[in-house]
Amino acid sequence: MGPETRLLDVGCGTGLQTRVLARSCLARIVAVDNHPPFVEELNREARRLGFADRLEARVGDMRQLDFAPGAFDLVWSEARST
Repeated sequence: MGPETRLLDVGCGTGLQTRVLARSCLARIVAVDNHPPFVEELNREARRLGFADRLEARVGDMRQLDFAPGAFDLVWSEARST
């Protein structure tokens, strides 16, 4: 995945997997979660790690995403069971 690749991470939480993705490829990443503190943490970490130019976390509901059809090349969603 190169810099032209657009990746959507749905339900990103604090972004542990999002950061792995950002380290592993040059894709432009939009990460969505409905919990504002998680989104703030991920954006803070993206700035600290130097990914903020290509990783943007947003508050949103995964059931009502407001992206145009075809806006992303890849959709990632990961869940952990406890």
